[in-house]
Amino acid sequence: MSGVNFGTTESKALQLGNNKFEQGTISVAAKATVKAGTILKRDGDKKFAVAVAGDAPVGLVPFDMVNDKDAAKDLGFRAIIGGEVRRDMVNLNGAPITSVIADSLRDRCGIIAVDTTDVSRVSP
Repeated sequence: MSGVNFGTTESKALQLGNNKFEQGTISVAAKATVKAGTILKRDGDKKFAVAVAGDAPVGLVPFDMVNDKDAAKDLGFRAIIGGEVRRDMVNLNGAPITSVIADSLRDRCGIIAVDTTDVSRVSP
């Protein structure tokens, strides 16, 4: 079709439903971003930190946490601590999660990482 442009609209949402949250803070390095879906560990009473392999998961970052300042900064947010999320958006310090990590999220936090398929339709 001449003169018709097709594009892709990104509409992925990490949260799929029945989500539970806990208010807290996370320290974000200078000029850094913690991506939505990053697995968190506990780093104090109301403080979260990015988890690495071997850490006990306690939640997920619900949206990108951006620090555009020249120094590390504590940012307030509400961590996802339960419910269903898109598995393809969950990450362990930037790496895709394995089935073992998905099982750990479910067993420890009640976070169910669901495999999803996006379906779209182009009208004639």
